[in-house]
Amino acid sequence: MCSISLSVFAVIVIGSCTVIESFTPHCTSSFGWIRNPNNCSEFWRCDFGKPIPMVPCPSGLILNNQLHVCVRRGGQYDDCDQGPSNKKTVAERCSAGEQLIPHESECQLYYNCSLFYDFVPRYFEQYLDECRYPNLFDSTTLSCRPYKDVKCGRLVEHVSPCEYRRGKCGTSHCQPCVATCTGKSNGRHSHENREWSPFYVICNDQRTIKVDTCSKDETLNIARLFSPITNKCEPLYRIPQSRGGLAPACVQNGLFPDQGGRCDIFIRCENGVVAEVVKCPSNFVFDPDTQNCRSDTEFCGTCGRLCKDLP
Repeated sequence: MCSISLSVFAVIVIGSCTVIESFTPHCTSSFGWIRNPNNCSEFWRCDFGKPIPMVPCPSGLILNNQLHVCVRRGGQYDDCDQGPSNKKTVAERCSAGEQLIPHESECQLYYNCSLFYDFVPRYFEQYLDECRYPNLFDSTTLSCRPYKDVKCGRLVEHVSPCEYRRGKCGTSHCQPCVATCTGKSNGRHSHENREWSPFYVICNDQRTIKVDTCSKDETLNIARLFSPITNKCEPLYRIPQSRGGLAPACVQNGLFPDQGGRCDIFIRCENGVVAEVVKCPSNFVFDPDTQNCRSDTEFCGTCGRLCKDLP
């Protein structure tokens, strides 16, 4: 007589040799039930991806896989002897030697048989993995590839990073995903919930290709914000004061000094808007009287040095 001793088993008698068939439970989701296919009275509950052994059903009873209650063996609710489905589970396919398996409904998802979670992340299940946005999983090459190179067929093809599983909030204090390009044309657009800030998104094919920030205006030596009106980075002198900028009201046409105190800057207003922002050469300041840049050594006032040098 021969035997193999394992903690979870079913006994199969072959001639005079007793073989003990093993079963190791694996949770494919954070919560759920697992029934031992070799002994329908034994089962586990998944708690945050961990299989927790439960008290087996009493003698003569088995666990109904749909109702998750113990029912009479041989009764109308006994589903233990139902023939196996032609469709194998992911765990069965992994056990059979497969490595990467396409997801059945979403094009960016796939199963990685080498990946095993001790704690299954929210929105995931055991073995489930996801391509990095905006890549998609190619069922032919069994790899994540650029979205333009993948044909998803009947599978759902998400375009927003917020629709990818990793873009969803997994905890109560996470920052919601808002950088979406859905419905937007190719090019730069303001960042949702961050309008009139340095942040903007670059869109292509309704996908968020990049989240970027405006650099400083090197000529004027001043910060820039992204304007949802012009869809480009603008210096503070072109941003309305109500939006955190320094743009004058421009109630009339003409040249005007900087209201923020910069002596080397003047602004040209035309038709109610800022038409031009000009920086005077080094050591020159704007003279509102002459409407020109003058050397600070020839100019009195707050910005000039002429009067300061007089005895």
